[in-house]
Amino acid sequence: MRDELVYPDVFMPTRSDAELHAAGAARSGLSCADLVKKFESLGNDCEFGFLQRRCGAEPLGLFRFSNPSHEVILRAIQADFEGFGDDAYVELDQQQPRREWIVVDPVNGLRQHTFMWEGDKEEREIQEQQLTRFKFCVG
Repeated sequence: MRDELVYPDVFMPTRSDAELHAAGAARSGLSCADLVKKFESLGNDCEFGFLQRRCGAEPLGLFRFSNPSHEVILRAIQADFEGFGDDAYVELDQQQPRREWIVVDPVNGLRQHTFMWEGDKEEREIQEQQLTRFKFCVG
């Protein structure tokens, strides 16, 4: 199993964690983690999720590491998220040498990172875990 946190190389900050946290606290009066937890990622890429992770926050956001268009988000809100993620499944990302399990929701046009890799767990276990996560997030 992978223990280290995952960051794209281009996201690695040049300042130390202590400097980042001190700068955030000085401007907002909140810790870096508390500040980024006040926002919800609406997807379109993973950068905000990586920022939250870098600040020490790991909120369970529905779109945190996914790519929904604004149409997908609006449709989900208008339907009160009814049935959202019901047809989701996991598949291996074929674009990486060490393949990551990706959640795919073909009905809503959503793809989402799991940060679980081929060989970490069985596909059935990852599928069950991700569907449970979807149901928890949509309430």
